[in-house]
Amino acid sequence: MLFKQMLSYPTQVNIIRQSMFWYNTAILFFSATMFLNLALTNYYSEHLKKSDIIFYFWYIINIIFDLLLGVSIMTDRKAILKANTS
Repeated sequence: MLFKQMLSYPTQVNIIRQSMFWYNTAILFFSATMFLNLALTNYYSEHLKKSDIIFYFWYIINIIFDLLLGVSIMTDRKAILKANTS
């Protein structure tokens, strides 16, 4: 819903410089990939004995999620510092 609100009411700021965009992207990415990961975990647990690849995939998803949240925090911090100095 936040993504829809952001796209419905555009601002003059570039979308890459908005922390809300990075936060929404992180949540959307994490939700979609974790759903896929849980589906693959279920499949591998029923059909194959070895599922190490799933744990690596899970770990990579968490790293990317944390990086996107970090970008969101950094862009928000820059915007707050810019607003306070003006």
